[in-house]
Amino acid sequence: MRTNLFVCALVVLASCGDDPKPTPAPNAPTTNALDVRIQGPTSAEEGQLLELECTVSGSPESAVRVTWLQNGVQPKASLPKVPGPHLKLQAPEWIADYDLVLQAHVESGSSVVDQVFTIRVKADDDPVRASFVAPGSAECGELVSLIAQTHNEVFQPTQVEWKQAGDGPRVQFDASDRHQAHFFAPEHEGPYTLEIELHASDGVNAPEVSRMKIEIECDPIATPLPAGSTLVLASTLGVDSPLPRGAWELEGTLALATKDASTPAQARLRLASGPLCAALVLDVHGGEAQLSTAGLSRTPEGAWIEPEFKSGMPLGPWPADVALGFRFVSDGREVKVLFGPAGANDQWPELPFDIVLPIGKRPRTFTIDAVGGSATLGELVLRAK
Repeated sequence: MRTNLFVCALVVLASCGDDPKPTPAPNAPTTNALDVRIQGPTSAEEGQLLELECTVSGSPESAVRVTWLQNGVQPKASLPKVPGPHLKLQAPEWIADYDLVLQAHVESGSSVVDQVFTIRVKADDDPVRASFVAPGSAECGELVSLIAQTHNEVFQPTQVEWKQAGDGPRVQFDASDRHQAHFFAPEHEGPYTLEIELHASDGVNAPEVSRMKIEIECDPIATPLPAGSTLVLASTLGVDSPLPRGAWELEGTLALATKDASTPAQARLRLASGPLCAALVLDVHGGEAQLSTAGLSRTPEGAWIEPEFKSGMPLGPWPADVALGFRFVSDGREVKVLFGPAGANDQWPELPFDIVLPIGKRPRTFTIDAVGGSATLGELVLRAK
């Protein structure tokens, strides 16, 4: 009897030691495997329109969301921002063949799958496309500006060179290897044509050449004076004195007085080029004088007015009882102005009144006019440099 009881106890203990199989909890979430496949071309050429389709199977729990991504940053593809299984894009241009690696990020309920698709893109090394901007016409002695516009593959450097073709006077380019360059139209008897070329290269393909013709007019009235020669201009108020091309200096004196202490007076020393004018202005009022510069424009009636947006600058007070001495120095376009007490020319460079009057083109005429007072002009001397 004892033996039987012992065997039974062993049987009970052995049964208690077995691990029972867990019973699934009701409504436990299950993971469904998503089968994601991408269909599309595996090879293409740069610039080609590509279409890919992402299909998803495997009993998704809910709606499927497909977001397209790109692995890698160069060259950058333009992907749609709105999710969807269909992808349409253009193969980016590049300087060498490359792999365009696209990724479909698929979400359905708690399931997430990322599928990668690679397209081998053949990229040609396209030549540089080049053009440039320049005036269609200019005048002898005028500064002609050139602005190049080039387009090439991303990150591929471009070299440019300005050249002259055809006959005619030869020009000397400033910064001939840069996108922005300029030259002075050479002096010549009579009009002529300049043929300008822009050569652009990427160091691999043959240079791209862009050409333009510029018509140059040479007015014989404005022919430059021989270097070192002197010309005395008319010292008369309101009379336009024509100015030559080239580099020169114009020197003179001006004394301005008012009729009485309550009446203001103004004198303008004007350098005009077409409808634009730059002036050195002397204002006298109440025994005090002020100097300034002004940018003026011509009205249809021919009067010179200062626009609402003033382009001048005040230069400070001036002794009302001291005659103004002035010197305009032109390099053919911009005009530098020096001034000081008349008769003390050697001291002018020491004064801080060294300004430039930009007009945009070379000045054609010089005129002095006065309003509200009496002006006395000294000799106006033009010296060619």
